[in-house]
Amino acid sequence: MPIRTFAGKFVQSIALRDIDRMRVAETELIAAGLDGMMAVLWRSFRTAVRIRFPDEFDIRNITSWTIDLEARPNPTAIPPRIEIEALIRNALGERNDVSDISSSVLTRACSLVVSVISSELNWDPEMIDEVVSNAEEAAIRSGVKLKKIPQS
Repeated sequence: MPIRTFAGKFVQSIALRDIDRMRVAETELIAAGLDGMMAVLWRSFRTAVRIRFPDEFDIRNITSWTIDLEARPNPTAIPPRIEIEALIRNALGERNDVSDISSSVLTRACSLVVSVISSELNWDPEMIDEVVSNAEEAAIRSGVKLKKIPQS
């Protein structure tokens, strides 16, 4: 299923780790309004995390993974590891309160994790499109209003 919204296009560019595409998508998203971006990003994040850490996950694996994440060279500032780990555990269904995590840390953490997991698991563009378009659909079904990319 193709990406149909500005929010989805932005999340797709994050997963592809394509900086030029990301800049264009970010500019388009800002011009269209940020409506629904976090909903699509969170749902893409949750799917990526559930694929990377199966249901029978071991907390030690998540901690080890986030420690390794901190050690990787990255073009952007890495959000605090404790918040990344809390978000991953929340996405896996653990009942922990992540409401005190700022929106900027939440956005950076989710973006980083989606990008790293898609790279780590060698997702091809079709897999990324599937994850992101499913996130768009889930956001729409939950009542989030997403700006659609005009058909050319």
